[in-house]
Amino acid sequence: MTPLSERFPEISRCAVSELHRTRVIAAIATTFLIGACLLSITFPLKNSEDVLYKAALSVQALVLLVYGAARASGAVRAERQERTWDLQRLTPLTSFEIAFGKGVGAPLFAYFLASLMLPWVIAGCVAGKGTISLDMLLWDQACLLALAFFTISTGLLISSHTVERLSKPIAEILGALLGFFAAYSFLPLCGSKDYKSDPLVAYFGQDWHGHAWITLGALLFGLWAFMGAKWRIGRDLLEGGRLWHIPAFMAFLLIYQSGLKDNFYLIAMAPAIFVYLAALLNSESPEQWRKWLLGGRFLSNYAPVLITASLSYVLFAAFTVEFGLAYGTRDVHGLWRYPLLQSCFLLRDCAFLQLCRFSRIRRPETTALIFVGLSYALPFLVLNSFEKTELFYAFMPSTEPSVGALVNFLPGLLQCAVMIGIFLLAIKKRFLKETARSR
Repeated sequence: MTPLSERFPEISRCAVSELHRTRVIAAIATTFLIGACLLSITFPLKNSEDVLYKAALSVQALVLLVYGAARASGAVRAERQERTWDLQRLTPLTSFEIAFGKGVGAPLFAYFLASLMLPWVIAGCVAGKGTISLDMLLWDQACLLALAFFTISTGLLISSHTVERLSKPIAEILGALLGFFAAYSFLPLCGSKDYKSDPLVAYFGQDWHGHAWITLGALLFGLWAFMGAKWRIGRDLLEGGRLWHIPAFMAFLLIYQSGLKDNFYLIAMAPAIFVYLAALLNSESPEQWRKWLLGGRFLSNYAPVLITASLSYVLFAAFTVEFGLAYGTRDVHGLWRYPLLQSCFLLRDCAFLQLCRFSRIRRPETTALIFVGLSYALPFLVLNSFEKTELFYAFMPSTEPSVGALVNFLPGLLQCAVMIGIFLLAIKKRFLKETARSR
């Protein structure tokens, strides 16, 4: 055994199951047949110097992004479905070793297929007679590898959050859809005559070429997704939580967006979606809530994700408003209110989600999604039909410059206060009385 396989036994296990002799021979024969077909199709065509390169690179991208992401999305879910996840948790492996092993091992066959297509991509570059430069080849491969890291890491993040009700095929379909989206973003760029002719992306006043921007962004978000998957796997392994993880993820997202958005305040929308998804996907057990409530420390590593994520959002929303008012452009439409309005409604929705869980209904997350969705959709449809759009702020985070800031905040604050009050009563009824009874 190699030192790598000793530390990451998941890679060795997947290599035995994924790269056995029959499958390897079939893969070599299949990729050779695909390359030969592409070669025979492209040469009779006029002006076909770059057709073989683009076609071979497209096959390589689809295999690596779509199939690789699908395999990673089903990695942890397959372990849970086959009842082997609990056995793996008993091993001395850390969350990093398991996450890295599955990120490399589960899509191992996709890596192998992509490497078999690489000679045909190089052949297309040579056959291009100077149409495809060596720089373009290297940038395309770097961009493809960065996107593969992002899609596979995100697939692993999806898989680490899957629950018993979500089947392995559905998890793999979600990963494949993510891979299609990444391929759709990559394929229009591949095969450009010169990467310097890519469209420019302005970020904090600096212009980035398309290949460089996608490569760097995919690497950063891929690392973000991998750390999120590692964190979620670590919770299953009962590793000590880290209170700073979710605030760090949200800070990264805000900084990343702030360099792109012309409107500084609307960057608070994506972190709000992240918070609600994190609250939906992480359903802490009543025992963890009891341990946190009786621990004597509000900010501790036992704090539920719903609490840490929502309060982190409130903190960053206040910082965004303060920073924008101090150093940004003072807008006349009251858009500076949006992050704080979003905080009120987000706290309301998170409190309602946890109330559904405390009520012990069969599908609390589904029920919460339905009622939260209706609370936004129905007022929007009714007010829009009566052309009363100026009243949107009473039912959703909407800035209304025709009213004062206090009136604009009042509906959201009232709904947030009522829901949090009911939530605190539910906590008192369920946990504090049980604790007193046990004593």
